[in-house]
Amino acid sequence: YISGEYLSVLDSDDFWVKNKLEIQLNKMLEESTIDILYTAYRSHYEAQDSFKNSLTKLYLRFINFSDNFLFSGFVSTRKIIKNYNINFQTIMFKSSSIKAIPFDDRMSLTGDLDFIYRLLWIQKSSLYYLSDLTAYSRIHPKQLSRRSDLRWVIESYKVFYKIEKYMSTEEKELFKKYFIVFYYSSYLFRVKKFHKALLIKFSY
Repeated sequence: YISGEYLSVLDSDDFWVKNKLEIQLNKMLEESTIDILYTAYRSHYEAQDSFKNSLTKLYLRFINFSDNFLFSGFVSTRKIIKNYNINFQTIMFKSSSIKAIPFDDRMSLTGDLDFIYRLLWIQKSSLYYLSDLTAYSRIHPKQLSRRSDLRWVIESYKVFYKIEKYMSTEEKELFKKYFIVFYYSSYLFRVKKFHKALLIKFSY
């Protein structure tokens, strides 16, 4: 049950900058048509330094660079398919825009993706990106999301099937194309084929 006008989420292993809520609330009040507001973030890698971990850090820096747009503005569904750059810890929702779409807690790995996609395609919520840095996402080797490639793929396709009928033909084709690129490159990264993974990311 949500009693307030706005909602933000913070996982136990991540953290916000001190004025995160103030930054976002000011923007939401300034631009009343925003339903979902997300921002820039940084990955904070928590492992002992070594050559292997240095490569991991380098890869994550590249991901942060590609995820954090230079300019603020509204984000189209086409753009979010091509680059799903939403870190859930950075989001602020307008409560009135999410009450009709329940969060599906059966999705153990892609619950946030599923929720956002249904808001965008079913609810037709507006999505806005703010280039201010508001959150840090902790990354560590024992994370479930870093050890569950196949489950990621299965759950993400379940998300797609939920909203497929709401997508245009172009959006469906884009999803299939970039879904394969994203998960294949992520798999290469997890099996330590960093060079190949980076080449794929750069090409798209």
